[in-house]
Amino acid sequence: MPQPVLLALTAHLEREAAIGAYEAEDEAEPRVRETYELLGRVVGAAARNMAIVENATVGFSQAVSAFDFRPGDRIVTTRADYPSNQLTYLSLARRAGVETVRADDLPEGGVDPASVRQLASHPRTRLVALSWVPTNSGLVQDAAAVGEVSTELRVPYLIDACQAVGQLPVDVGALRCDFLAATGRKFLRGPRGIGFLYVSDRMLERGAFPLFLDMRGADWPGSGRPLQSRGGLGRTRARPQARRLAAPAARGDSRSARARSRAGAVRPRDRRCRRSGRRGSQAAAPPAWH
Repeated sequence: MPQPVLLALTAHLEREAAIGAYEAEDEAEPRVRETYELLGRVVGAAARNMAIVENATVGFSQAVSAFDFRPGDRIVTTRADYPSNQLTYLSLARRAGVETVRADDLPEGGVDPASVRQLASHPRTRLVALSWVPTNSGLVQDAAAVGEVSTELRVPYLIDACQAVGQLPVDVGALRCDFLAATGRKFLRGPRGIGFLYVSDRMLERGAFPLFLDMRGADWPGSGRPLQSRGGLGRTRARPQARRLAAPAARGDSRSARARSRAGAVRPRDRRCRRSGRRGSQAAAPPAWH
């Protein structure tokens, strides 16, 4: 663990011991807000599109849970997926009757965009998902080419970028993805227990939200009167930005202060992760994906 990260973590714990967890969390809020902006710059997005979660797998599952799958719906993926993602697909097959199909590889390796196009043209395709850099090899899949196919077919696109962020240039605009999940503990040199999820404006405007929300991910305007509905939540209103997808530990439960201190510690310092001229000057807005 880099020394600046260790110092940030221990300093926050010492501050908690001195003044209390919630007080230390409030004190750290400016640094946490800046973290959303800096993470946005890493992937070429605005702070409003970034959610802080425990790890890349949680971010990936939060994105998948935003879809109301029905029996016979289809997910198109590749033959080089991360095992946790495959377990998610198996669970969806058992619980919701969702079919997962895998595109062919090119002769030289990596997914064949033409095969993705053929499979994703199916009328029941709800999602295209790809592991950009699989964890068990040096393969780098053509995420941008798959994004082009998904955009043409108007099918949402999810990228697991756990092994890519911090190693490869990442521009969500060029990738044309709707979701991108990654971790802070690998090539961003952050601590364990912190990851992030990018959510596109298109998905936010559609009202996408994860399966399970809490009081930090949706507003309950008050009792005794009808509640405004947004995003299909009925009597609640999902908050409008990507922070509605954040995990509870990154929001406001009893673990939030420590989780948010990890968020402050993950601020990228490595030149490979700094991207100039990107959006991201906007402060983080009220949490929704978180």
